Amino acid sequence: MSLYFQTWSAQENPNQLEITGTSETDYILKDGSTVYDLSSCSYHLGFGLRNKNLETAIIDQVTSLPVAGPKTVFPLKDQVTKRLLSKLGLEGKLFYTTSGAESVENALKIARNYSGKTDILARKVSYHGATIGALSATGDWRSDGHLTLSQNTHYIPEPYEKDALERTEEIINAVGADNISAFILETITGGNGVYIPTQEWWDGIQCLCKKYDILLILDEVVCGFSRTGKDFGFQNFKLSPDIICLAKAISGGFFPFGAVYFNSEISKHYDKNVLSAGLTNYAHPIGLKLCDEVLNLIEDQSFQDNLDQVEKLLSDFKENVQSFPNIKEVRHIGALMAIEVIEQHFSWKVFKENGLYINVTGQNIIICPIMTTDLKKLEDALNKVKNLLNKA
Repeated sequence: MSLYFQTWSAQENPNQLEITGTSETDYILKDGSTVYDLSSCSYHLGFGLRNKNLETAIIDQVTSLPVAGPKTVFPLKDQVTKRLLSKLGLEGKLFYTTSGAESVENALKIARNYSGKTDILARKVSYHGATIGALSATGDWRSDGHLTLSQNTHYIPEPYEKDALERTEEIINAVGADNISAFILETITGGNGVYIPTQEWWDGIQCLCKKYDILLILDEVVCGFSRTGKDFGFQNFKLSPDIICLAKAISGGFFPFGAVYFNSEISKHYDKNVLSAGLTNYAHPIGLKLCDEVLNLIEDQSFQDNLDQVEKLLSDFKENVQSFPNIKEVRHIGALMAIEVIEQHFSWKVFKENGLYINVTGQNIIICPIMTTDLKKLEDALNKVKNLLNKA
């Protein structure tokens, strides 16, 4: 048995992949065979398991400015911050982190401090991170068995449920708007099933925020940086979030990095009030350099052209499989898809045995391909999935 823990697993027989190396889209196993990654690993390696641009960016930064303390100011820090805010298309400030969980943690912490209110509204079908504060807002199984701040979290109906907005307002009134700091919501659900809310639902949520003076925190950790076909998931909707949590693809997954956007009003509050938040590796130069290169990548026309073709392949795949007897529903946006099956005949290990790396959550098979993938390789992989689904 291994001397290190495998995450999210009983240690006796965990899911694991023994590798000797990687190519851009494949894991190379001991026997020389390969496993094609259809999940961008943990939704973070969206620009490849290998990427020359990102690898070169790391080397360049190590030789120029490898480390810098949280209170240091240098040109790269200013440059990347301005670029990222411009790409978001919003006025405000950024707070840097080293992971999605830390982004959520600091979003909740600062939202509570700014508003003076304690409680949070969240969705049950959600995952926001593994730290205690983030788990307190998480609705899925990963929050089970932990002492969290669950007494300050209230779960609202899912967007697709009947009278969801009316019932959400009832919860606000029952808890008391004076106690509620913020909603925290994944703009588009990631690993729990790629649930895509309607514009009508989002309009209703924003109306409730305005009516009851509640902040809107968007968790964009999975759907940021072109995953949904837009630069950021919220740009698929008419949304004006107060806070946005970013991580994963912000560095291409090549370095632990994240950021939180805060609107101008929250930012201005801390001009004269102490911002009691910080991290040892705040705004790490390597993370900043990788973020800068990711912004270069998503602005490149050849990347956009490839992403368009990835989206088309997924759309065609959806048309081919959604009528299969064992398929309940296929949900798709950009380069993100969930195949919800009626009877789960598949597991992570089943796909691995067929040369595919795919994340499976409950009844949902999540397709989240590397966005820079060779299109023929993606097509072949999707055909493998189709054949497996057809036999079920």
